[in-house]
Amino acid sequence: MKYFTLLTFVVLIAVASAEDARKAFELLGCKGIYDETKLRHVARVCDECYTLYREDTVRTLCADKCFSTTYFTGCVESIGQTESAGIYEKMVAELSGR
Repeated sequence: MKYFTLLTFVVLIAVASAEDARKAFELLGCKGIYDETKLRHVARVCDECYTLYREDTVRTLCADKCFSTTYFTGCVESIGQTESAGIYEKMVAELSGR
């Protein structure tokens, strides 16, 4: 059930209101600084990764633990954003509070 709920919020981040994005931030386990723009940017990586692989679990695992898993890093590489990996890493660090 946790993964279904996570998936629902990851999907909603891109089109959600600010209130829904804030809920997603908390549900994803983010404990850092809430920044809706950064949250949408990193969630977009997971959306594009899902589009590439068409597996719901990819999107969910990508966003798990506030985008701090190796799945997120793998998705950054898979969608051809390796040159932006450092930028994404900083965004994730701020969002996750690590």
